Parts: sequence; C-alpha cells; structure tokens
Amino acid sequence: MQIDVSTSHAQPMIDLNDLRIFAYVASLASFSSAAEALQIHKSSVSRSVTRLEAMFQAPLLQRTTRKVVLTPRGLALKLHCVEIL
Repeated sequence: MQIDVSTSHAQPMIDLNDLRIFAYVASLASFSSAAEALQIHKSSVSRSVTRLEAMFQAPLLQRTTRKVVLTPRGLALKLHCVEIL
C-alpha cells in the first residue's frame, strides 16, 4: 500500500516482516512451525498476522486447535507474497 498524499488520511504501509511471517504461516499451515522456522516467539507470529488482518479488515486464516487454513483472501495474499518478497 502507498500513502495517499492528496488527503489528510494516510493509509498504513504493509510491514514486509509481517508479510514474510504470514508467508511462513501460510506455507507451513502452523503458527508454531512458522515461529520455529523463523526462530521467533509464537506470540510474535500471531501479532504479525493479526496486524495484517486488521489492515485488510478481513480474516486471512481460519484457525482451529489443530490446523490453520487460508481463507480466500489469505490465499490471494500468499500468492502476492511470493511476488513481493
């Protein structure tokens, strides 16, 4: 996303680190596995995904106690992550 300089309301920029973390979660279908692969805390992974979901105002993942499944919006973002990263 870009900042719109024509108005006083700036749009937030996407954090590339959040995208990288999301890409790991999406590929591994697990917050824990992504945290382990990235050598960061699981809570950091969760916060990154939550920030992206807030930015897009839509869930990117369906979470259960056993697995993570991409929503249609999450799948689209995962495909774009490959191009961006």
